[in-house]
Amino acid sequence: MFIIFDQEQEHQYPFETRKHIKKLYARPAISFGKIWGMNLYFGKRLLGTFDTVQDILNEITAIATFQGLEYYVTQQPVWADWELLKEGMR
Repeated sequence: MFIIFDQEQEHQYPFETRKHIKKLYARPAISFGKIWGMNLYFGKRLLGTFDTVQDILNEITAIATFQGLEYYVTQQPVWADWELLKEGMR
């Protein structure tokens, strides 16, 4: 059993791999009719947003094989690099 932290590191949840792995699932992040990424959920709790399906599959695999005490969901949220993106578009 370990603690899993969401991407924002604002929420933490107890996670027991054998018991909870089936509660991890992904859904498209849709806004204005466009898919912007993939959201990873633990039950009804959003753990993070990923750019690609491969990124989210890698994250689920990492969670499933984790052996430590505290797991931090990786991959920066899409909007985290917004300021850098805006600068690049100027």
